[in-house]
Amino acid sequence: ENGIAWFVAVTSPVGGGLLAAILLARLARLSNPEAVAVAIECCYQNTGLALTIALSAVPVESRGKASAVPIVYGMAEMALIPVFALCAWKAGWTYAPPDEHLCVTMVGNYQPEAAGMDGNSSASSQAAAVVGGTQLTETLVPKQKGWWGGSSTHASANSSAPA
Repeated sequence: ENGIAWFVAVTSPVGGGLLAAILLARLARLSNPEAVAVAIECCYQNTGLALTIALSAVPVESRGKASAVPIVYGMAEMALIPVFALCAWKAGWTYAPPDEHLCVTMVGNYQPEAAGMDGNSSASSQAAAVVGGTQLTETLVPKQKGWWGGSSTHASANSSAPA
């Protein structure tokens, strides 16, 4: 029932929004990783909320048509945003090294705070958590390769909890 023009109208804000947001973020002199984050945040919308509003604010006879908009937009998000993120990563526009294995980058933390504030993932980082009175310290050592080709993680437990 919906023509090609309807699909273009519903899905074009995702691609157009990614492009406009990345350009505006770069014009604002944000770094490449910051610009990528801004672009994704601008285009990733809460389609569940939009669907709820469409189903509650529209007359019963129009709910099917109204609910199609957030559903199709959400499908466009699921298709375009990961492709954009993958292209940005491979272009070197993220903190994750573009030559790292995809599976490793998906589970790794390449934020500057985790890598010594310089975006270099080869620096060791430490995270601590207290579980049941035992302090667990996790040191990430990216230069060591695990069986999956990625970085090994070493965890040690200390019996003293922080005050």
